[in-house]
Amino acid sequence: MMRVLKSQDCAMTAAACRWRKEEEADLASLLAVDHSKIGLFDLAEQLAHVGHWRVDLPDHAVTWSDEVFHIHGVTPDTYVPEIETAIGFYHPDDRDEVRSALASAVRDELPFMFSLRLIRADGELRHVRCRGLTIPGPEGAPIAIIGVFVDVTELQEANFKLRRLAYVDVLTGLANRRQFDETLEREWRRAAREQTALSLIMLDIDRFKSFNDLYGHPAGDDCLGIVAKAVASRLSRPADLAARYGGEEFALILPMTDAAGAETVADAVRAAVAALGIAHTGNSPCGGSVTASLGVSTAYPQSDGSSGAWLGLVADADSMLYEAKRTGRNRAVTSRTLGYRGPALLPDDEEARLAALAIYELAGACRRNDDLDRIARLAAMLTASPVALVSLVGSDELKFVGNHGLEGVEGIGRDISFCAHSILGTEPLVVPDATLDSRFETNPLVTGAMGVRYYAGAPIMSVATGHPLGALCIVDTAPRTETSLSQRALLADLAGMVATLLEDKVTTSLCVSRSAGPTMAIPRPVITRIRDR
Repeated sequence: MMRVLKSQDCAMTAAACRWRKEEEADLASLLAVDHSKIGLFDLAEQLAHVGHWRVDLPDHAVTWSDEVFHIHGVTPDTYVPEIETAIGFYHPDDRDEVRSALASAVRDELPFMFSLRLIRADGELRHVRCRGLTIPGPEGAPIAIIGVFVDVTELQEANFKLRRLAYVDVLTGLANRRQFDETLEREWRRAAREQTALSLIMLDIDRFKSFNDLYGHPAGDDCLGIVAKAVASRLSRPADLAARYGGEEFALILPMTDAAGAETVADAVRAAVAALGIAHTGNSPCGGSVTASLGVSTAYPQSDGSSGAWLGLVADADSMLYEAKRTGRNRAVTSRTLGYRGPALLPDDEEARLAALAIYELAGACRRNDDLDRIARLAAMLTASPVALVSLVGSDELKFVGNHGLEGVEGIGRDISFCAHSILGTEPLVVPDATLDSRFETNPLVTGAMGVRYYAGAPIMSVATGHPLGALCIVDTAPRTETSLSQRALLADLAGMVATLLEDKVTTSLCVSRSAGPTMAIPRPVITRIRDR
């Protein structure tokens, strides 16, 4: 870009000031030369071995040094430089900038500099940098323009390589985390200015640690590269960005894309990864091949000047990604697919799940008892939580069969329960701050007197049928920034203890029914599974 140096520019940074001093020093060297003999001097040696040129203003005669001829790919025998033909060597889009620089130099009598594209006589594109100034005559008016001229193509290429190292992930060829962060902030601000939607997709390769353990890290690196290409292939617009977020996690920034459009892209990306057919025996629940889980979030940024506001978009997409993994993997999850600001969606096998729960009710296992209260108390103590509950999720309501810290409350409606969301997956559900989660921000348990902010619940899975019966959960009125893996594992272990206690109740009732006669209407397949334990 052309830059005219103006003495009145007082808003320069320290780096810009140093640049200006260097410019003035180089140009002062030119002025120190006896310009009547300029053709006899090798200014390329005096000024870092670069070419030099001169334009005499009265007759517009142009003088080039040998180096300038060389840079243009011509010789003094084949070409006589003139102003317009010399400008004609520049890229068509850059020629007006050269004319403007020369005109400004004569008008303002100030030094100038520009870095532009030059097309040599042989058609090769080069990048050149030119610096110049005017020479005053006896009357003070400019009589000539002189300048130094250097080919910076190699420097440009080196800068490009450095930028690639700084902004591109070497393994996958996608944008790296640094470029992702800068791009997301920039697109957030642009969306706020233009009042458009901005969507983000977070993607994680399912059970990738197991892939590395089974096939080795070199194979894992190859897998990352192949998946990266599949992900990038589903982005068709120049403004879209695919990045490696870290490890086996990728991110896609989709400017001017609403929720429906982002969901379409996410479904296409998920299908593209699955279609690769890369064998992964450690991912047998998803067909024994490499698959991906995706979380999708969309925002309409506001021009409120909030620092780091875009980080909320990342947090929401990451939350959706966790839900995609928690609820079965190899799927794309959005707020809509989870049940946006309302009751949780029903599990796919809800009818069979309720039938399994009915067995526990018939066995008397769905009543509150001391053992389940003790497990709830243990969960509260080990996680420093004021409330811990053992819940069973019925068709319309939630029943608390273990309770610590919420005495006097026996249950709540299923439509407002957090545990109804927990039973959608097999891993713990964690809600760090319910006021920031689109599923719960308007929930009466959050906005009302109870003021729930934090929730973590592990599903209680039936030992006999594998269906989720309810959840072992902890609740707090203060948000929590982190729930460690050990805490998640603890909740899962305690939920397993609850499942065992419930199953023991069914087994005991079955034994009693055998001795007293067939009084329980327990389906034969369930009896068989219990007997085979």
